[in-house]
Amino acid sequence: MNLLGYHQYSWYVNMYIGCFLLIPFLNLLWNSLSSQESRRILVIVLLVLTALPSVLNVYDLETPGHCEIRG
Repeated sequence: MNLLGYHQYSWYVNMYIGCFLLIPFLNLLWNSLSSQESRRILVIVLLVLTALPSVLNVYDLETPGHCEIRG
């Protein structure tokens, strides 16, 4: 049954390693921002960069004249 296999979830390992490597840089960036407004802009930019690929991948933007949801 392969209960302990993680091949189908192995992308999580790469994601956690990437987050672990980015944390010091994000911490330096966060602490260097002086105002609350600039911190809010940073959070919005990070959310947009995280959500935009999944939002754009839903639509068929490659075929001319087609903007329908793939599924």
